[in-house]
Amino acid sequence: MRNIPKEEMDRINASEDPLGSLMGYITNKIDAPTAVPMPAMPVEQQPKQESMAMPALSMGQDTVENLSISEAQEETNPYVIDISDFEGWHGGVPKITKDRSEADKGEEEKSRDIGFGHKLTDAEEESGYIHGIRFKDSNGNNIPITKKQGLQILREDIKENLRVARADVEGEAGWDTKLEAIGASWEEIDPRYQNALSSLAMNVGGTKAGREWTYVLQAAANENVQLFAKEMRRLDGGKHTDAMDNRVAKELYRAGIIESFDEVASVLPLADARVAGVPRTILAQK
Repeated sequence: MRNIPKEEMDRINASEDPLGSLMGYITNKIDAPTAVPMPAMPVEQQPKQESMAMPALSMGQDTVENLSISEAQEETNPYVIDISDFEGWHGGVPKITKDRSEADKGEEEKSRDIGFGHKLTDAEEESGYIHGIRFKDSNGNNIPITKKQGLQILREDIKENLRVARADVEGEAGWDTKLEAIGASWEEIDPRYQNALSSLAMNVGGTKAGREWTYVLQAAANENVQLFAKEMRRLDGGKHTDAMDNRVAKELYRAGIIESFDEVASVLPLADARVAGVPRTILAQK
């Protein structure tokens, strides 16, 4: 270390705290790097300042597992990521469905799925577009969609199915009318329950959800966890299955409605906490 000038040593020795003054001098004067002024850079060559705003979602061919919730928030409700997990990736090109409800149909009669469970309509097959996303060229050749595009399609599907579930159609009451009948409204439903109901509408279809799921709305309005879980339970291919009970458990846990599987185990008898990815008890989280 360089010698300390005599005048600085005299000042340090004369101070009330010589040791503290010495350490302060060493820190500020001796060990601190000397700043070397840099020549000014022409404005046109100066690097652009990076925005502090969240970057736009750019997923490309990455898996959904690599898409963090914070990255997804710009474009969609984070619960859409959970619903994409529930639905599973069906592929970037149309494939014959494996839905149990269509197991008895011939191959030509079965629907075709793409992305996160989107069922192609005749109009989409003809146009080659799904919610503005092209999946087929003018010659009818497949254009594989990315998982980012799959999420965009899923988001629109959820919006549409929820809209249909809430609306009155052909004289049949939808969720909004049913909620009004019990002195509630969709806007008053806790967002956690809204998310779970959105997943239900997406899974069974907006028309069926709006017409057949009624008591689940009372449970949501009252935030009755067990009754809500019981009413969220549905059939898969005409019967209760472990896969569907596990899905309901996932929906409730990911939405933040339950903290442990024990809260709903009695009404989801075919579910398994480990398979559903839900802590068995609250203590299991600690």
